Amino acid sequence: MHIRPETPGDIIGHVMFSPMAAPVRALGLAPVSVAPDHQKQGIGAQLIRRGLSQAQMDGWQASFVLGNPDYYTRFGYSVDIAKGFTNVFAGPYFMALELTPGALKTPFAVSYAAAFDQL
Repeated sequence: MHIRPETPGDIIGHVMFSPMAAPVRALGLAPVSVAPDHQKQGIGAQLIRRGLSQAQMDGWQASFVLGNPDYYTRFGYSVDIAKGFTNVFAGPYFMALELTPGALKTPFAVSYAAAFDQL
């Protein structure tokens, strides 16, 4: 999902959700980016909210993110919900969000798309 300014062809923000290997339909949120001269205007937040809304409409059950809890908790992500889930990034910056009630009631192993293995 991208946000474009009034000037055709200029992309000022981008968000990506990638399918994850999990026993439920789960997406990994990453990356989110906004052009430097358009930051601090809520564009990244708008992209994330729209992406999560679309994911829910498309039947995805959960989303995970690795990032700053001070930022991502505003979208409903929780470190506490992610506790117990097995992932190479598990820890204080690994968060989860249920898009379908009950989808994350039992912890399981979850993996990001193979492209993230190089990080």
